[in-house]
Amino acid sequence: KPTGEGWVDIMQRSSLVSHDFPRKKDAVQMAARALSFYHNASAPWELRQAGLREARLHLPGCIRGVEMRQLQELRVIDCSAFSFGIKIETVCMGTCGTNLSKFVIPVFALLSTFLLLNLSAAIMIEALKTAHRFSGNRALLTKHMTKKRLSVIWDLWQKNAQNRGTDIRERPQLGKLLITVHRANDLPDLYYTRPVQVYCSLVLHAAYRRTGLHPPSSCPEWNEGFTVAVRSLPTFLVLRLFDRNESSEAETFVGEARIQLSHLLLHAPKKASNEGGVCVSEEWYALRGMRSGGLPATGRIKVSLDYYP
Repeated sequence: KPTGEGWVDIMQRSSLVSHDFPRKKDAVQMAARALSFYHNASAPWELRQAGLREARLHLPGCIRGVEMRQLQELRVIDCSAFSFGIKIETVCMGTCGTNLSKFVIPVFALLSTFLLLNLSAAIMIEALKTAHRFSGNRALLTKHMTKKRLSVIWDLWQKNAQNRGTDIRERPQLGKLLITVHRANDLPDLYYTRPVQVYCSLVLHAAYRRTGLHPPSSCPEWNEGFTVAVRSLPTFLVLRLFDRNESSEAETFVGEARIQLSHLLLHAPKKASNEGGVCVSEEWYALRGMRSGGLPATGRIKVSLDYYP
């Protein structure tokens, strides 16, 4: 129907409304009578508020356009607009929306659900690809599912489910990683006025470490080492450089480097470590990200990794 009453049954079945529709036959007249108490300026404030609450009881939820126009004809509501001090009479509109909106909203909900399902499927595929790269089994992603492949996927998901929902610090330790931050070079001058005065922070799982603050220099050298427990693989070691102004204690992001840690990396040593472990990596990493002011990060940082299974 033009007033939207034909949607009452659909709205009730969809749990969009419960008792708001259909209205009583005299609901508009009862609401208008209650609103007349609200507009009575000589009445006590409590009585006026009680009239307003009673009107909402007679017309709960949204108000249809035909009901708004009836209330306007009874002169208990005014939808006039003012433009440059001139009053312009306008017709009151309903608050339930049009029939088109009642059609568009369910369609939008269906499309959103469809997109979320596709997004979930894409995330699962990416997770399988990651497991495919690091599991050692090269047959996880395939068009033909076999019992062996299904068993491998099931074992991986069970292993992940055991750790899901638990604090990373409560997981068993796989080994220890000695992270040595050697130096950085080609760092930019801050705001083109002075060399950066930086420190390097490290984040692995829930562990946080940081080097000391180096004096102003575009090529700082720290040679500081930190030992952190490895509790989950694959994962990322994140290194971030920050400039710190000691006078104002303000910090400015300079750049970051991400190192992917995997079973393949940690169990493929390059050489024996001087610290008694196994050196698995000693490389320069380019700094990435956007510095303050929207400029891309520049420079490199040298880091070595020694693993202790």
